[in-house]
Amino acid sequence: MDDFSIKENLCKARESCGLSQSEVSVRLGINRASFIKLEKGRTRILNKQIPALARIYGISVEELLLGYAPLPEGDSFLEDRKAERQQLINEYENRLESSRNTIQLQERIIEEQRERIRLLENIRQRQDRELEKLSEA
Repeated sequence: MDDFSIKENLCKARESCGLSQSEVSVRLGINRASFIKLEKGRTRILNKQIPALARIYGISVEELLLGYAPLPEGDSFLEDRKAERQQLINEYENRLESSRNTIQLQERIIEEQRERIRLLENIRQRQDRELEKLSEA
């Protein structure tokens, strides 16, 4: 992390809070000219000013210095997210398998109903032929 990054982060953090350089300098307890030099990177930021600026901007010291909020708890955070995603994937796969089973069952029921319709149609045709024979006689 270089001085350029820090000054960029200072400026972005202040602007994202909607504060003017004058407002921040008053809260920080320095004059505006000194704050402008600090934000422009012409003077080095003091260690005691970093937590004060973070509080003023409502962000963590890490976020102020890095320009972004670091991931909490390092690798365990990522592992937790991976585990959550895997659980979601497993749940969706189970739902998908259940849906496939339901579809297969419904397809079998439909095929059975079609077979019944064919049988009933055959019975009806036979009965129609028998009625014709009876009416001819």
